[in-house]
Amino acid sequence: MDTRQVAVEYRIAPLGKMLPQLIDALLGWSETHLPEVQRAQTLRRAVAQRRVALRD
Repeated sequence: MDTRQVAVEYRIAPLGKMLPQLIDALLGWSETHLPEVQRAQTLRRAVAQRRVALRD
């Protein structure tokens, strides 16, 4: 039985090479809009809690 390890070479595909640029753009958007997203989440939680309180 042959016990030599098989060598495998990996390369990123052209589409994969576009990912860092897209991820950087998404990261920039998130950093810019994080306060707005957090305000919306806080408001949504408050509305949901109020609905629960009104049902009880």
